[in-house]
Amino acid sequence: MRSIVLVLLSLLLLSFVAVPLQAGSAMAKLVAVADGNTLVVSLRGAEMKVRMHGVVVPPADETRPILNRLNTESVAFLKKYLSDGWVYLEFPEGSAKPDADGYVPAFVYHGKDATFVNEKLLAEGLAIVNKNEKSERTAKFATLQTGAKESMRGIWGSFFAGDGEKIASGGVPIAHYVGAGGAANDRRAYARTSYVSRWMSSYGYDY
Repeated sequence: MRSIVLVLLSLLLLSFVAVPLQAGSAMAKLVAVADGNTLVVSLRGAEMKVRMHGVVVPPADETRPILNRLNTESVAFLKKYLSDGWVYLEFPEGSAKPDADGYVPAFVYHGKDATFVNEKLLAEGLAIVNKNEKSERTAKFATLQTGAKESMRGIWGSFFAGDGEKIASGGVPIAHYVGAGGAANDRRAYARTSYVSRWMSSYGYDY
């Protein structure tokens, strides 16, 4: 009986890959995690780069250690969390239309349990809301971000190596805001705050 169920599930998954589930959406095979909010997927035999719409993660940048660390842990989270290899994509533009940089904006769902990955990143503090990209989901995104900030998760806390995988496995580290710590006149602490604040300001935050 179990083998029959597995066969039926496999056939169902293959049907998802073959055709979109609804207008402006499709199931795709995960090829690689390219960045903290960017995936490489295979959709009907063609590879494309997908950028999670409405959320943003610091880019990989060795010259800015704190932001680079946040990106590293977001990448580790996605690799672990999406390790089964399938994602369901919804395209805000109505189709897989690349933006000016060649990335396809998408709302990404876990292929196995349909968890909304964009929201998961925000809820765990692994991304912030991109206020430059508005959608019907923006208000919900903001609520999840507020919850992560109040709980001092992820970007709102102090990352340690391996936290991304721990979060993906169900553990959520609670710590302090990444820019906090140290006396008010501690220049290094101020510099950390400024790094994060300047990065956030480019995505619609008023600092």
